[in-house]
Amino acid sequence: MRKVLLGAVLVALCISVAKASSAEDNQSTCNFVGDFSKSVMSARQNGVPAQKIMASLTEDDGAVYADTLKRIVVAAYRVPLFHTEAGKEEAITEFQNAWYLSCLELQD
Repeated sequence: MRKVLLGAVLVALCISVAKASSAEDNQSTCNFVGDFSKSVMSARQNGVPAQKIMASLTEDDGAVYADTLKRIVVAAYRVPLFHTEAGKEEAITEFQNAWYLSCLELQD
């Protein structure tokens, strides 16, 4: 989990550089990071192959943003797959919180 948090900090830093510095933009960016990380971890915990997630990413948001999304996917697929619903939900929530909070901390 420590590597996930470190990765989250680095990725959030990339996002903060790429986005405007207004508080509304920062909150919007962090909400996106949290939502995306939740979606990716949900897919991970439900057996969706990493290749399918990676194939769905585009570079429409620019190279920094695309790289950030790829880093989130890689981090999610390094987390073990849980077999109980409770384990899956905990993994999803913890992953989402780690990325979201790291993003918020970098906005201060």
